[in-house]
Amino acid sequence: LQGAIQGVNAMNLASQRATRQLMNKQHTMTYKALLINELGATNKDLYLITDESLDFDHELLPRTEEALKAGIAYLQYRAKNKTPQELYREALILRELTRDYGVTFIINDDIHLAKSVHADGVHLGIHDASVKAARQLLGDKCIIGATAKTTEQAQLAQDMGADYLGVGALNLSPTKKDALQIIIKDLKAIKKTVELPIYGIGGIRHNNLTHEILEHVDGVAVISAIYEGGMEEMDQINQLIRS
Repeated sequence: LQGAIQGVNAMNLASQRATRQLMNKQHTMTYKALLINELGATNKDLYLITDESLDFDHELLPRTEEALKAGIAYLQYRAKNKTPQELYREALILRELTRDYGVTFIINDDIHLAKSVHADGVHLGIHDASVKAARQLLGDKCIIGATAKTTEQAQLAQDMGADYLGVGALNLSPTKKDALQIIIKDLKAIKKTVELPIYGIGGIRHNNLTHEILEHVDGVAVISAIYEGGMEEMDQINQLIRS
């Protein structure tokens, strides 16, 4: 009888060891699967630029908040044809709104406006103030983006201390009709030239956001895709950049 009991105990111990080994193996497999999924994920940022053609209070503001709720990483306030008073008022409203949602707020071109509303950063076009001047006024903590269409412009922006690049137009832009379009070869060359994060811009929609583009950008910047296409278009873009 004692031998039988010892045999049963040995079987129980073996069963427990086998169960633990199986659980450990399953845990390891689950961890590896999660790690592979994480490493394989695109995880690109969505960068929204405001559309000046919309009425600020009745159209742009509610659509912007909708996008903030849905999940964007950056909001850039861009307005070329407004009075200083209008610029300050609208920028201040968007500054507070982005702060509420924890979204990085960027001002287009105007380094003094960026400073006055305590924006997180400024984006400078090719013919705007220099990155060096912006850095001197706004300080080291400020995010400074720069537009680049060539490898020379990209290298200069990096050398001057830019934090990221906006590269395009990758497609014909309904918002900026005079934007000079670049080809995928240019995007690839810029990506190889600099170590800065690159945001593709220019007429981007879910149906022209190719895998080839996504391979060479860290995020995409859009205007009409969200302000005209709405949340359905935004969801489709998000599926591509975060899949």
